[in-house]
Amino acid sequence: MKARKAQATTVATFVFILALFMLMYVLLLPEKEREDMLGIESTSELDDEELPGQTNLLYTSPGKVYTYEKNELNIPINSVSLYAKTEEDIRELATKITVSKSWFSDKTEVLTFKTENKDNLEKLQLYFFVNSGEGEIYIKFNGYTVFEGKISSADSPISLPVDRARSVNVLTLGMVSGDFAGDKYTLSSVSVKQIRKSEKSDEIRSFYLTAGERAGLKKAKLTYFINCLKIDPKEQGDMTLLLNSKELFTQHVFCDAGTQAQTLSISYFIAGRNNLEFKIDKGEYNIEGIEIEMETKEKYYPQYTFELSSDEYDNVADDKKEVNVLFKFPNNKDYKKAAIMINDHQVNLDTRDDSYKWEISKYTERGTNYIKIIPKVDFEISSLKIYLADEGSK
Repeated sequence: MKARKAQATTVATFVFILALFMLMYVLLLPEKEREDMLGIESTSELDDEELPGQTNLLYTSPGKVYTYEKNELNIPINSVSLYAKTEEDIRELATKITVSKSWFSDKTEVLTFKTENKDNLEKLQLYFFVNSGEGEIYIKFNGYTVFEGKISSADSPISLPVDRARSVNVLTLGMVSGDFAGDKYTLSSVSVKQIRKSEKSDEIRSFYLTAGERAGLKKAKLTYFINCLKIDPKEQGDMTLLLNSKELFTQHVFCDAGTQAQTLSISYFIAGRNNLEFKIDKGEYNIEGIEIEMETKEKYYPQYTFELSSDEYDNVADDKKEVNVLFKFPNNKDYKKAAIMINDHQVNLDTRDDSYKWEISKYTERGTNYIKIIPKVDFEISSLKIYLADEGSK
């Protein structure tokens, strides 16, 4: 009996060691060989991964696309970020200064500071404390007198004329006059506050309707969610929404309103490119989950939008970057055929391969672009990716 137990223990130990050895062998294999051995599909090149030199503009999974008619048209709209805010920058120019004047001397102080983004500058203010002094003082801003006379801390701040601001500004402080013994002032914490307005108060998003979709349009609704970046009610303003330059509504922004829905007048829609414009007068917001839901008699075809910033578009126009569209499918057996609309331009998809790619740089526009899939047969799209890449890259 003891011999059998010993034999069983030996076999178990051998099996354990063999399993451990096989595990170590598999772990030490190169990743590709290990995935092939285990039947794992490689994920090293995921569709939504940004490879070196690439910037993803759109990644989505359309799924099954059909040739038959549907009467619901849902168009997702890219999120919008808007802000209209003031920013303050306080800069100390001197910890302590003294100006004086007598029959025998005249001591002035010259302070300089820089002003950036002059076009957005709303206010310039000079702050200071008067430690001591008598007589009359003058203060000049870029040669223009902004104060003259007796001065105290109560005179702080002194407004400096924004229209006289330069990239490099000069403040000159001195005494107007002085007797035999002389007059002087001592000031401390001499600082300049720059108040500038920073804003991106309007943004346009576009979508496309075919002539048939527009003709068959029965009703439309807009849904969206406003995410307030500042929750103080005093920071909130009004938002105006326009469709093709026609005002849909203006309403005060309520940050806790949740998903909002607005019925849209179908008379404002046009065949072709439609522009949806968001405007604010105050606050900081991300407008997300934007979608237009329509009922239409015409066939609905899947449509998606992507954005090209001014810099990105300029790089494409200068042949420094290119825009590519990549379709991936579940297999290389089924027939895939469709007309693909890139803005107002058509390219044709006709393949049995499991992927298909075009360069579409010449069809793109600055700002919002759209891609519409018009299937000629029913088939499935695993993923749709549009990306910006270095010229000539794969």
